[in-house]
Amino acid sequence: MSYPETSDRTKMLLVLSLLEQGEQTGFGLIRMMEIRREFAFLSEEAMIYPLLHEMQSKGLITSYEKQTEVGIRRFYKVKRQGIHFLSYLRKLYPNHMPSKVGGGVCAKSEND
Repeated sequence: MSYPETSDRTKMLLVLSLLEQGEQTGFGLIRMMEIRREFAFLSEEAMIYPLLHEMQSKGLITSYEKQTEVGIRRFYKVKRQGIHFLSYLRKLYPNHMPSKVGGGVCAKSEND
């Protein structure tokens, strides 16, 4: 697998970290990012879907349609290869991790 550019890798780190917690719709991922104040990684909502499609084409995630109370929705979930790539990204960016308090991805300082 060829590895994406740095900015795409950090976006993938965020999305894979969220999907590691459980399957989610694209809209659900956007809401989770807003709540966690991580939305800065995706400057507009429409950017999540090309990223999800790219991640799916690379075999990192899979998707399926499911009937919900509001209609048919597409859900995304991380695949084994995505978990391995997430582990790689965490090693590559050890100072960037989802914040536990108040959300957000933060870069830890040398003093942390």
